[in-house]
Amino acid sequence: MDRSDVIIDNATLSGVQRLLGHSKTLNTANAENDICCLERLLNSIVFSEKIHAIDDYIGYHRDSRHKSFPYINMISKYDVPYDDISKEASKYAESLIFDIKDAKPVGDAVYFFEALKVHPQVRWDVFTSSEYLTLSYLVRDRNNINYESGVSASFGNENADADRSGRAITAPKILLDGSEVGDVKSLIHEISKNNPNFKGMGHRDTLEKVIFGFGWCAERSFFYNECARHLGGIARLSPLRDTFCEGVMLAGDGADIRGLISNLNDSASDCVSSILKPSGMSQFALRLPFMTSYFLSICESPAEAIDAAYEQRERSEFVNCRNILSNLQHLEGLEKYTEINSIYKGLNEALKALLEKTNSVDKSSAGMGLAVGFAGPTVSFNKSLGSLFANYRNRHFGRMYRSMATDMINTERLGTLFEKATKSILKHKDNRWSEPSVTPDYLENKSTDYGRPINRDR
Repeated sequence: MDRSDVIIDNATLSGVQRLLGHSKTLNTANAENDICCLERLLNSIVFSEKIHAIDDYIGYHRDSRHKSFPYINMISKYDVPYDDISKEASKYAESLIFDIKDAKPVGDAVYFFEALKVHPQVRWDVFTSSEYLTLSYLVRDRNNINYESGVSASFGNENADADRSGRAITAPKILLDGSEVGDVKSLIHEISKNNPNFKGMGHRDTLEKVIFGFGWCAERSFFYNECARHLGGIARLSPLRDTFCEGVMLAGDGADIRGLISNLNDSASDCVSSILKPSGMSQFALRLPFMTSYFLSICESPAEAIDAAYEQRERSEFVNCRNILSNLQHLEGLEKYTEINSIYKGLNEALKALLEKTNSVDKSSAGMGLAVGFAGPTVSFNKSLGSLFANYRNRHFGRMYRSMATDMINTERLGTLFEKATKSILKHKDNRWSEPSVTPDYLENKSTDYGRPINRDR
C-alpha cells in the first residue's frame, strides 16, 4: 500500500450510500452528516492514489457495499490482524471514562462534546406526575436545532454500524459522580432509585444511545487508525469519528493547530488569518465543503460528482498534489521542513490571489473563508510538528482533523447545491426527522413544571 493511500471507514461509506439512494434513509436529519461524508470521499478520490476499505460488514450490507463502491479496494479481514486490532480497540474503548457529574458528562466524554460543540445535560422530563430520564441538549434557540439533530442522528449511526459489523458495542467505563456504577442499566438505576415518580427512559432513550455511540465511536476510531498504521496508509473517518480523534485522542490539544500558523512568515500568517476569520463587516462567509461544492456546481447529483472526481483526478493539478503528498511521506527532518515551507509559500500566493479575485473582499474584511488543511504526512519543524499534538496514551496520530461542527453547519450554506446533494435520497417508509430532546440554556440550573436537571429537586 502506498503511503498516500486512504483507508475509509464504513460509517463514511454508509453516509455516501444514503446520498446516492443506494440505501434508504430512515432519519432525514442525517443529510448534513452525509454531505460531509461525500466530501471525504471526493477528497480521497482526487488526493490519494487509491482508496481502501476494511471488508467487515455482514450479509446483505456487505454485498450492497461492494455494488455501491466498485472503485474501492475491499481489504479482507484476513489481510490484517483484524482480531488483534479489534481486541485492542475494545480495550481502548473500555479504558475511557463516561462520568456524569452535576447532571453533565465529564471525564473523557467532555472532550468529545466540547469538540462537537454541543452541551448535553441529563434531566428529568416531567409529564404530570410521571418523570422520564433523558439526555437533553442545552440550546440557545429551540427553533434552530438542525445541528443538534444531526449530531443525535450520527450517534444513532454508530449503533447501526455496530449491527452491520456483527459486533457487540464495548461501553466505556461508566461513572456517576466519580463512582463506577457498571453498565448503563446500573447507571439508570442509580440515578432513578430515589425518585418515586420515575417511569422510564424518555425521548427515544437518548442517554443510552449516546453512551453506546460514544463507545463504538471510540472503538472504531482506534481500529481504523491502527489498521492504517499497520497497512501504511491514511485513515479517513466519518465526521463524528474525526471529531472524536480531535477531541479525545488528541486530549483537547487539537486547538494547538494555531501553532502551525505562528510558524508561517508574517505575510502568510496574516493572509491565512484574514481568510479563515472573516470580520464582522463581511456580508457572508463561504466556508463550504470545498470539493463537494466544486463538483456539484458542474454536476447534477452526488453520483455524477463522484464520476467527475474520477475524471478530473488525472488533471495535472491533482496529480501534482498527490505527488507532493506522496513525496512528503518519504522525507525526513530538515528535508521535510524545507518542502513544507515551499508548499506554504505556494499556498500563501494562492490565497493572496484568491483574496484579490473575490469581489466581496476589501482591505478591511474577508467575505470568503476557505478551510484549508493537509491530511497524511507527519511533518517536522526541527523539534517536530508532531509535538503540536500530544501523544495520547503513547499513541501518535500524525494528521490534522476537520471540525464536524464547522462542516455540518456550513452545509446549510450550500443553497441550491444542497438540493443537488440530497436529490437522490430515498426515504424509508418509516422515515422521520428525529429531533433530540433540547432545553433552553437559560434553564440549565432551574426547575420548572416540565423538567429539571437530575441534580435538582422539584
